[in-house]
Amino acid sequence: MWILLELVLFGAVLLYASVIVDSFGPYGIVCLIMPWLRELGFTIVYGTL
Repeated sequence: MWILLELVLFGAVLLYASVIVDSFGPYGIVCLIMPWLRELGFTIVYGTL
């Protein structure tokens, strides 16, 4: 049971990390990381549910 909660929380952390990374500015690496954080976080959260 706890592993499901931990996966949801990990996915939420990835989703919120995309907001933090977005505040760094329009650099090349930021533009590459943003979609990965959003999509991976979304997949982990809703895949767990």
